[in-house]
Amino acid sequence: MKFKEFDTVKILANFTDDGVYEGEIGTILLAYTEPSEAYEIEVNNEDGTQKAQIVALPDQLELLRSSASIQSDVPDI
Repeated sequence: MKFKEFDTVKILANFTDDGVYEGEIGTILLAYTEPSEAYEIEVNNEDGTQKAQIVALPDQLELLRSSASIQSDVPDI
C-alpha cells in the first residue's frame, strides 16, 4: 500500500462532483485493497469543517506527511 490511514495528502486530480480540486489537502481515513488499491479521503474547509469525503486512486494523491511522522512528534510522558 502506498499510503496509510491518517497520512496527509495533496489531491492531484479534480473531483468536481464533490467540489474538490487539484492542489487541495486531505487526510486518509481508510485504505482499501479490494477490488483495487484506493483511499477514502476527508477534505476540510479552511475553518476545519468537512468539505467532502472522496475515494481516490494512488496516482491521484501525493504524500505530504506520513502519519508515522505525526506520531513521532508526540512527546513521551
